[in-house]
Amino acid sequence: MIWLVGALVVLLACAAAASADEIVYSCGLADAGAQNKIFRYVSVYGINPLSQCGLTGFGVVTTTANVVPSGRAGGWVTTAPAGLAIVAVNVPANDLYVYGAAGTGYVAEFYWDSGSARVGNGIGQFGWGGLSSSSLGFQIRCAATTCNAVSNLQVNDIALQVHETQGPWLSAPDGC
Repeated sequence: MIWLVGALVVLLACAAAASADEIVYSCGLADAGAQNKIFRYVSVYGINPLSQCGLTGFGVVTTTANVVPSGRAGGWVTTAPAGLAIVAVNVPANDLYVYGAAGTGYVAEFYWDSGSARVGNGIGQFGWGGLSSSSLGFQIRCAATTCNAVSNLQVNDIALQVHETQGPWLSAPDGC
């Protein structure tokens, strides 16, 4: 019995740090139960939120009723808890709808800590990997001097892959 306890102590003392990847879903009917529990709206005058998970998804819309100044953006963002990093994002085929993101002054884009990627008009999908970000969002942004047009960015289902950056660990007092 003493040898078994000794072997267990050696295994625990010399164990490598553990880490894990996880996929987190939001808004999708199949994976997220038609609920948004991870994204929050970032508000700006003239760019309005839409949130109908289970029906049409969630997103942002603009109208001709408001003039939006250059650089202003509205959309949805999530922040990873301490110890986790967002490493990839995926919006499945036919779950991304963009209208009015070309020729209107508005751009539709996904963004993260170190960059962004624009998405064009139409019904499609979006995927990006190789990230190591504490936050990720999608938005409509005015890229002209002013914007005053109808535009829409709608996400019906979204999955984020997160990676554990500081996992649980055990160590022996004498190291190993």
